[in-house]
Amino acid sequence: MQGIIQQNYQGIEALQIKSIEEGPLTPLSVMIRNKFVPVLPYDWQTESGALTEIRPIQLPIVIGYGFGGIVEQVGRLRHSSLIGQRVIGMQPNGSAQEVINNKIPPLLFKVPDQVTLADATTLVGGADAALHAIKVLQIQSTDTVLVTGASGGVGTYLIQLLKLAGATVIALASAENQAFVR
Repeated sequence: MQGIIQQNYQGIEALQIKSIEEGPLTPLSVMIRNKFVPVLPYDWQTESGALTEIRPIQLPIVIGYGFGGIVEQVGRLRHSSLIGQRVIGMQPNGSAQEVINNKIPPLLFKVPDQVTLADATTLVGGADAALHAIKVLQIQSTDTVLVTGASGGVGTYLIQLLKLAGATVIALASAENQAFVR
């Protein structure tokens, strides 16, 4: 199968498409035919070397973190009803490849019928982080929440989810992004 490989820190121009091993089906595997890979700041900052202090990696690597695709096969410890399902998820060891061998159950989510797979894939890297923060913090309708970086990927989702929860939101953004945040 093909994958997008990072071999150095020279950015997107240095990425290469190469043949890679698919990896064996394990009891926890869900094999997903990959259709979409969102490009996140986490990804392009890794490609340029900006995250080497907080994300030490050994090159070469398959790039990407999120994905959207269709389940083709499952290991014996995963439920067979997943086969044929449209899913989104995270693949910490690289998602820019034709087939994802996802072995981490909490990082895989079924896509509702009324949502396109392309649209659902845009949730990875922003909405998932925002929703996790709201759940961990147990946000209530009586809470007031300050959102810094409100025009960013996580911030834009966080504002919307906080509003849905009934919280009062104070959003901070740079001067050039204030109109967007409003």
